[in-house]
Amino acid sequence: MEEIALRDESLRALCGSISQQLEEVGQRPKAERHQILQDVDRDIKSAERDLKLIQLETRTLGHADKQKWKMIVKKREDEISKLQTDLRWAQNDARDADLEAAAVGAGGAAGAEAMMAHGTQLQQESLASTDRTIARLEEIKQLGTETADQLAVQTRQIQRVYDDLYDIDDMLERSNRIIKRMLRRTMTDKYVWCLTFLIVAGIIAVIVLKARGETALDKNLPDELKN
Repeated sequence: MEEIALRDESLRALCGSISQQLEEVGQRPKAERHQILQDVDRDIKSAERDLKLIQLETRTLGHADKQKWKMIVKKREDEISKLQTDLRWAQNDARDADLEAAAVGAGGAAGAEAMMAHGTQLQQESLASTDRTIARLEEIKQLGTETADQLAVQTRQIQRVYDDLYDIDDMLERSNRIIKRMLRRTMTDKYVWCLTFLIVAGIIAVIVLKARGETALDKNLPDELKN
């Protein structure tokens, strides 16, 4: 994970450097522009290789991290695609400057014909770039739809977990009430048994005392009364 983040940081720095070079290329002398554009083309290819390495490394991540880096990779792809488009425009501008210089030097129909051929080439490249942009937008739309579906599934899962927790809490509350009721009944049964024991013990004591009292009375009576 940390290695991927470091590689992505390096890629962002490279894209920033390329973007700055493309912004400044028009201000450089004509003799230097072609070399600068060649260096930019090489750096863009290096950025594409770094992005592919990041894509390979993200395959080993967990689901949540993989989704996060999938969005980041898509963003880097868009940045590189924009740099490629800017490079083509810069290359076209450099060729325009060369053709204008050649037309001025050669003059006549040859220069005009070269300019028309160059204009046709620009139109074809613009159409191809538009097609690529539309395809990229379709990919982004599909990715957004998939992400929305995943969020909906996760939302339903969270709702089910919440419902289960609510049911468990309700079950615990009912169990608590039942246990309290059983404890109260147990205490009541203990009181009843204690009272019953006391009553039985009292009856036995009365019977014993009564029996002893009658025996003592018989001993104290005269023999005439006993007969």
